Amino acid sequence: MKRTVYKKSINDNNYLKIEIEGENIFCHFKEEDFGKYKIIRFTMSPESEEKVVLNNLIVTVRTPIIDIHGISIPGKVNNPYLYILPWYVEEYINLYKEFPFVSLINRKGENKFSIGIKDPRLGFKLSGKIFEKSEEFEMNISSVSSIVSKSLDFEIFISDYPDTWFEITGEYSNWANSQQDRLPDWMYDPVYCSWYAFYQEVNQDHLEHVAQEAYNLGFKIFILDDGWFTFDNNRGYWYTGDWEVYKGKFPNFKKHVENVQKIGMKYVLWVAPFMFGKKSKNYELLSKYSVKTRDNLGFEDLCPQSNFTKYRIVNVLSKLLTKYNLDGFKLDFIDDLPVEPCLNDFHEHFTDNPSHGVESILKEIKQKLEEASNKQLILEFRQQYANPLLKDYSTAFRAADTPFDFDQNRRRIINIRSFSGSFPVYSDPIVWKKGESTENISRHFISCIFSVPMLSVDLLKLDEREKKVIKFWTDFFMKNRETLLFGKFVPEFSCGDFTQAFAFSQYEKKLIIALYTKNVLSFENLKEFLSDTSEMYILNGSNNRELIILDDSINKRTIDLEIFDPVVGLKSKLKQEFSKFLKIDLGIGNILKITL
Repeated sequence: MKRTVYKKSINDNNYLKIEIEGENIFCHFKEEDFGKYKIIRFTMSPESEEKVVLNNLIVTVRTPIIDIHGISIPGKVNNPYLYILPWYVEEYINLYKEFPFVSLINRKGENKFSIGIKDPRLGFKLSGKIFEKSEEFEMNISSVSSIVSKSLDFEIFISDYPDTWFEITGEYSNWANSQQDRLPDWMYDPVYCSWYAFYQEVNQDHLEHVAQEAYNLGFKIFILDDGWFTFDNNRGYWYTGDWEVYKGKFPNFKKHVENVQKIGMKYVLWVAPFMFGKKSKNYELLSKYSVKTRDNLGFEDLCPQSNFTKYRIVNVLSKLLTKYNLDGFKLDFIDDLPVEPCLNDFHEHFTDNPSHGVESILKEIKQKLEEASNKQLILEFRQQYANPLLKDYSTAFRAADTPFDFDQNRRRIINIRSFSGSFPVYSDPIVWKKGESTENISRHFISCIFSVPMLSVDLLKLDEREKKVIKFWTDFFMKNRETLLFGKFVPEFSCGDFTQAFAFSQYEKKLIIALYTKNVLSFENLKEFLSDTSEMYILNGSNNRELIILDDSINKRTIDLEIFDPVVGLKSKLKQEFSKFLKIDLGIGNILKITL
């Protein structure tokens, strides 16, 4: 076996090493500098007429532990390393599970060193550890499977540019997939989902009344989640895989979909395409193509490397789409598939690589379904398999499940937005228990305000107070959507958390600021935007009623202030002269509008 080693000093402190092990390999390396980052490209071509055999690829970076206090791994849903430099970290990654990019950061969230691989299809292990003796931190990205090909091309992203991890992740994402086209406006409309409100206890008549109320409150997309195909309401997946509508809950599903669409909503259906339950009618047939078993939840996964799986999934989704005139699918549990290649000899494989298999199936789904429906469809992916490359096969990334927890929802949304560009990002459905305070309901929406808000409560059981709060925030979102989703978005990061965030639109001359962990706002970091701002909105998602503004830029200038309460609307209007320090009794969950 031949071993090729490529070493490079990034600067006086950091170095990179690439190790390639395999057979019949000739390597050619090329470097390009793009200012904020560098790209190392290397091609593996055969030395003889035989194919290239790559057994192992290892990319190693070592850097001294100077002003390094954490690690950003944007593909990881719950990343505890944003505020901890761990002794050891290990993640397994491929096309449908996270993505191979990592940044070493300081407490301000500034990038000290980043490294990423463009193509995660091969499958990688990302690991890192502290070397105490040399006072260094080492990161490794290594392949987890071998590959045989006529030739192989790899590209590596490296950056020591002193920008925030959020901005550097955006640079990586744009490089990994430059396709950033904005989707039609209706794909950014507020979403209602049935899951947390009803779980599997759904029925046709009730949902149609809920859909009407959802539309009245500003929601334009309706997602029917799990439970539509089974009588079982016990939260398991024993009856998945047949994907036939259970008539005991939906006696006329086609008419039901039509009724919801007539209200004015798009209709999206939950499906876990690779999943089949142990009590499904087709279990015996499908079990021949099993690649993984989840006994505790009662289901198995179909092998993504099999043509049978591809044909079955595309056929099932196409039939559902055309039979019921659906507007799309929520595609779930794709990340449940194993990273390692399938070793089941009882069925054929069209590829040795599970990532290639998943990509081929997702590509076929998007292409065949849009051809069958002759319209653009909603295809929602969950955060665990949200990454730059999968933007080609989906139309929205949703924050991973975090019911009742608006802080975690905020963190996950900001994480996705670091690599989403103009791609739709859905919040995890907002949900609260009956009796929740107005302030906390508003903080749910404030935490999700820089994403497409998704809601999942039983709207027919709400009081007028709750409905007013919902309508207030959906109206605010739609009125300011251009700034919130497509303006310059900047989250403030400190010691592992997002303390506030703002979005600025020069076109609309709007600046929208959301406060999360503190009630003090300094205009120091906003100076470059204030001269082009005519309307400023400050959303109080903190724990304090009072808002304190520190300012030098508009000192002794009289400005118009308006305070909005989600229940009563406009609460008060006043003129105020700024004098470096301003204290306002704003109220938790309320908005201060400043007209400059």
